[in-house]
Amino acid sequence: FCGEGCLIHKEMQYSNNTVYAGIYMLSMWFWTSQFIVAVGQIVISLSISLWYFNRDRKLVSNATFLKAVSIATFYHLGTAAFGSLVIAIIKTIITIL
Repeated sequence: FCGEGCLIHKEMQYSNNTVYAGIYMLSMWFWTSQFIVAVGQIVISLSISLWYFNRDRKLVSNATFLKAVSIATFYHLGTAAFGSLVIAIIKTIITIL
């Protein structure tokens, strides 16, 4: 028991492996969250472009969104993964500093 006006202070000591694991988990969190954001942005932009450049507006339906998802999956996931990796590396470095 500490008297009046006394502050209890505990200091944690982490091993190097624990610190490296924390940095790894933080960078994977950044990468995953940025990947989800990037894929969402690509699907939205593809949906809008498919809608805008469609000559017959009667053909626009939920299939437009599903077509955008399939195009993003087959042609643009690598772009989203690489871009989100670059952002994750920068965010991790900024967070550590």
